[in-house]
Amino acid sequence: MEKIYSHFGDSKILFTKKDLTKIGRMKGEVNVVSTVCPDYSNNGASYTFNGKLGRGVGLVAKRHLEFAPIFLDELKKVDFDPHYLILTADLPELVDCQKGFYLKVADSKEDYLSRCRSSSEEISKNVSSFGKSKTFSAFYGGQGIDYLNIQENVAKNIEMRAQKDRDFRGRFNYFMRERKDLAEKFRGRSLSDSELEAAAAHGMSLYVTHGTLLKRFFEKENLIVLNHATANLKNFFMCEFVGGYEYLKDSMNFPIGIIPGDFY
Repeated sequence: MEKIYSHFGDSKILFTKKDLTKIGRMKGEVNVVSTVCPDYSNNGASYTFNGKLGRGVGLVAKRHLEFAPIFLDELKKVDFDPHYLILTADLPELVDCQKGFYLKVADSKEDYLSRCRSSSEEISKNVSSFGKSKTFSAFYGGQGIDYLNIQENVAKNIEMRAQKDRDFRGRFNYFMRERKDLAEKFRGRSLSDSELEAAAAHGMSLYVTHGTLLKRFFEKENLIVLNHATANLKNFFMCEFVGGYEYLKDSMNFPIGIIPGDFY
């Protein structure tokens, strides 16, 4: 059954009816978290992934900075006290299987992180009046969480489940086909079947890990997440793949607001 989306107030950010109901039940303080890509090369409308990683405000980040303030104002109109955080995903691509990619867009792992840190600092200049900007490194590292290690284990768990569980394998294969063009565009070449499987497990692990950890950190607080449209959104809540956090599978999922735009 296809989901029906509606705007929240006068903002252009889209939510399902179910998520709008969840927001309607919230009161007082609410955490609003945007997750954005690093400043990958682009043509002004979509990512090309050619050339070095930039140090400025990336393509997706610009869209969040365009739409998030309006959404925050809409929340204030109905007596919410929003706290805004925009996170630059600097860690997800720094796994061994992505070494070819991150060394293509940066001189080293350290240079990649430095470029993302500079981007986050540039974003900070744009959100200082209504929120904060951090990298995954700063956000998760500040809480003593080894995000990268967790994500790598999640990818392994996904691959293992895909080999053993026929039902999950169907879902995994569908996601792999959805992500094929992006995976190859990202890496700048055609991928073999085994490479596509590894790319799909890696891609899926990004949202599984981040979504699960956000549920954990804001478990007792109101949380709304803003994200661009992606086939990966449906994987945000697969907490069963994250060791030690499986119990969160049965807790209520946070609302997700879709930022307009097609970036791939």
